Amino acid sequence: MKKRLSVPLLLGAAALAYLLTGETPPLIQDGPFPSEKARPAPQSYARGVSVREFGPDGVLRDRTDARELRRYPQQALVELDAPQRWHYADEGPWQASAENGVLLERREHLRLTDDVRLRYDTEGVEFLTQSMVLDLRQRKARSETPAQAWQGDNVMQGGRLFVDLDRQLATLSQDVRTVYEPE
Repeated sequence: MKKRLSVPLLLGAAALAYLLTGETPPLIQDGPFPSEKARPAPQSYARGVSVREFGPDGVLRDRTDARELRRYPQQALVELDAPQRWHYADEGPWQASAENGVLLERREHLRLTDDVRLRYDTEGVEFLTQSMVLDLRQRKARSETPAQAWQGDNVMQGGRLFVDLDRQLATLSQDVRTVYEPE
């Protein structure tokens, strides 16, 4: 006796397997960040940099500090050493810091690498990862490596992190684990 499997059943099973094992699509689309070897010599250098951006009402909205920067105008790219970025939103300020950063000027994307920290001081929430891209226009961030989040003694870990910085909404995905410490 022969058994036949239906084609729709096989296609449905294949689609389900792909959805369960496939990667989630990136929520921030960015262009390629050029490698250091592909970059020409920088046109300008600076040390002890601080850039402040004010809103139309004259109130400080954003601040970026860096120990050193190197600018490549042909590629519209800026390399930053020890960058720190603050945004003073109405819902509360956030701060991102790392050992290294690369800013794509045209797209306003800042890639932070090596000990990346993102903090909301008013809520006491902090995120840690090794690589993160900030979309400065849309005020969104996504990790490119596994992330850890904690608030007080509570700790969460996940394979990916996505943050809507203005709304203070964070999403951990891919193999999420939580340790909750009751008060």
